[in-house]
Amino acid sequence: VLELLRRGRNVVYSDADVVWFRSPETYFLDAIPSSADFAFQVYERPTKEATLRGDLALNFGLFFARSNE
Repeated sequence: VLELLRRGRNVVYSDADVVWFRSPETYFLDAIPSSADFAFQVYERPTKEATLRGDLALNFGLFFARSNE
């Protein structure tokens, strides 16, 4: 992943049991603020308080990393 980011490529990572009918990159580019370099799946929607504490249950089975090179 790091090598692709260094080459200026955005990365969408998903587990092998996911099927994409079209590239999800457009969705991620439109849905995630350009100030965010990384977006990932969480196991459940966290409360505002949990988010402020950094108390999140991350799931790295799906994530998007934006190149800032």
